[in-house]
Amino acid sequence: MSPRRRVLLDENLAVRLRLWLPGVNAVTVEFMGWKSVRNGELVRRARAEGFEVLVTADKALALAPRAWAPLGCVLLTSNRTARIRAAAGEIEAACRVIQTGEVLTVQV
Repeated sequence: MSPRRRVLLDENLAVRLRLWLPGVNAVTVEFMGWKSVRNGELVRRARAEGFEVLVTADKALALAPRAWAPLGCVLLTSNRTARIRAAAGEIEAACRVIQTGEVLTVQV
């Protein structure tokens, strides 16, 4: 069995999302001590720490691929907690299949 993918959850998402993604190794920006870190620096740190996927609801970040490559980026269409909870299975599935440099949008 392959190791679980390392997934970084952006600060614009509920921290509880990490609990709803049991099939990946999800860590929050807050847990890493990176709250309020700007996008470019956040992605640089994420790459340095071995994260493979960034999950965000920040369209500006997701639509600027040079900002987050070589990570995969899962873009959520909302950051509302109830919607994210309902779509947790889809979010986890996207995190598991996304490729480097790719953006997958999950409708929540």
